[in-house]
Amino acid sequence: MQAEDRIIHVSTELLHPPAPKNPAALRKLYYELSETRAAYDSTDFSAPGQVRFHSRRGKQTQSIALFMPDRIVLIEEWADIALIDFLEKVRIVGVQAIAACGIEFFGVERMMFASYMPFGPEGGAQNLRSTLAAVDELQLHSEQKHAMLHKNAKRIFYL
Repeated sequence: MQAEDRIIHVSTELLHPPAPKNPAALRKLYYELSETRAAYDSTDFSAPGQVRFHSRRGKQTQSIALFMPDRIVLIEEWADIALIDFLEKVRIVGVQAIAACGIEFFGVERMMFASYMPFGPEGGAQNLRSTLAAVDELQLHSEQKHAMLHKNAKRIFYL
């Protein structure tokens, strides 16, 4: 593979109901992420309606998390990480954002369990276990957990 053939940009959006950002919760999220593999080097709270977490690695590579009124956008520019590592970062940021902002902010009816099987260590089994453990850490009521793990998918995919 030539250098120009590698993936240079990966991103994902985590949508939520429009709401103003809570700076205290986002500062807490930034700190909590600093203890994980999804850490960022700096924050910017100056732009109206959005907050940015940012890291730069080398001349071009950067990692950005934008917290906008209706979504969280995660971006890797000039990506120097494997796709599976980006997906792990999405999982970490998503779970930490839910914990910091509250399940009520996102709405359990808008959340659905996802896995990246068969990708990752142990054919994806490790990612599956860590994602289910993260769902358990949210301390949901049994009805909320059932909605996230089963009922919402059944409704959305007409199963």
